[in-house]
Amino acid sequence: MRKTKLTSQAIAAFLIAATMSCGDSAEFDAGDPPADPAADLCQVSFDTTNGLARCWLSLQASSADFATVIQQVNAQIDQQMIDLPQVTTTTPMLIEAWGGNGGNVSGGYPGGPGGYAQTAMTAELYEAAHGTSTFYYYVGSVGFGTGTRECGASGGAASVVATQDLTATASAAVNTILVAGGGGGGVGWNQKGLCGVSKNAFGGAAGGRPAIATLLAEGSANGGTIPEQIPEVGTKGGPWGGVRGVGGGRGCDMCGNDNATNGGSGFGGRSGPGGNGPGCSGGAAVGWLNTAAAILAGGVGGNGASDSKSCTSGGGGGGGGWGGGGGGGHGNAGNSLPLPGAGGASYAAMAMAVVLPAPRTAPPSPEGISGAVQISFWAGE
Repeated sequence: MRKTKLTSQAIAAFLIAATMSCGDSAEFDAGDPPADPAADLCQVSFDTTNGLARCWLSLQASSADFATVIQQVNAQIDQQMIDLPQVTTTTPMLIEAWGGNGGNVSGGYPGGPGGYAQTAMTAELYEAAHGTSTFYYYVGSVGFGTGTRECGASGGAASVVATQDLTATASAAVNTILVAGGGGGGVGWNQKGLCGVSKNAFGGAAGGRPAIATLLAEGSANGGTIPEQIPEVGTKGGPWGGVRGVGGGRGCDMCGNDNATNGGSGFGGRSGPGGNGPGCSGGAAVGWLNTAAAILAGGVGGNGASDSKSCTSGGGGGGGGWGGGGGGGHGNAGNSLPLPGAGGASYAAMAMAVVLPAPRTAPPSPEGISGAVQISFWAGE
């Protein structure tokens, strides 16, 4: 077996690349998603040009051991006769997470895209730091949409990677590796004639992207925010995306009796529900695709506002994240818009190793609109 050697030049190149702006970076190929991500712990794919072996983690589990991941990757290297060295516990690896998209509203506006986060380490360094080779991952669901534009959709849940079982221990900085924030839920619009005017709304705000850790610092990305002042509309005041663990403020504070809520603070989390409208229910809050249990995580998305008036729509729910996005407010008497949800912030713990080539953009989730977690080993020289 051949071990990867990390030179000082490689480390310097990584740090330069990881701190470049997305606009200055080269395009990163996220690879094709597996045909059946639930068939095994790993669905393995390869990028031999860049020396990468990828493991898309199954939705049939919520914990894994790096030894098992390495074993399955090496088995595919041998079986497919891939021209890459065997992966070892000292091979640099990149851990990536994508949050769930916000839900869409039929006849209305779409939810925001989920966030993206990445950090790097080796299995050996992980075990030395945490006393175990086991890790836990929770894949964020896409928000529930609605079949009518009078009701708001829920936000997407964050995807979380942790060193401890978060169904038994609350998430915190000490045990959280990645949080990829969920996107905000979409809304409909005020109906022309019933309130005197028809006004378009907006799609949900995006989860924070990209949160890229380096050897020098953690990575963070604020959740997306809906404009504070929408031109020619009386709505003012958010909703705001999560920011570095602090939940974003609710939307439509100037709309009178508004029951939207702020996003929750902390590492997490599930999404906020969409607001009810006249005669219909908003999209329900969502959690995680690969566990039925509730994880003990903060960063919950805010609730979209509900309203029973015949001319308005419920607000969109906020996305979960490292600080959940605020919930959107309902419309009001034709002079303000129902607002979609804001996005959850994303977080990446400080890197313990370098991986070349380093992704410098936020590639699309391999699961499309739901979240995902991937491990990529840099087996090249």
